Amino acid sequence: MHWIDLVGFAAAFTVLASFCMTTIVSLRSVAIASNMLFIIYGMLGHIYPVFLLHITLLPINLIKLHRARDRLREITNREAAGFAELMGRLGDARMLLRKVRRWRRQARRRLPRRHNLTARQVSRNVWNVAADARLANLR
Repeated sequence: MHWIDLVGFAAAFTVLASFCMTTIVSLRSVAIASNMLFIIYGMLGHIYPVFLLHITLLPINLIKLHRARDRLREITNREAAGFAELMGRLGDARMLLRKVRRWRRQARRRLPRRHNLTARQVSRNVWNVAADARLANLR
C-alpha cells in the first residue's frame, strides 16, 4: 500500500465521521477537512474527477459553515435579548409585588379594629389600588 492510499483512507474516514456529527457546524467543519484530504488525494493520485468534485465542494462548505455560524450567533443574540427582556419583566413583577406587600402592611396598620375587615378584603382592596396604579402608569 502506498502512502497516497493512506491519504485516501483518511479522507474516507472523515466522510464517515461527518455522517456521525450531530450539529451543522461540526458537520461542515469535518466536511471541509474531508474536502481538503480528497483534494490532496485526487491531486497526488492523479484522480481528477475526485479532485474536481472536492475543489468544487470546498467553497460551498466554507460558505455554508460561515452562514451557519452567523445564524447561530444571531439566535444566541436573540435568546440573550429575550432573556434580558424576561429578566426585566421579572424585575418589574418583583417590584410590584414588593409594593403590594408594603401597601398591605400599611393598609392593615391604618385600619381600626372596629372595621373587622378580613385579610382577604384588605388584600382585594390593595390589589385594586395596585391595578389602578398600573393603569395610571400605562396612560
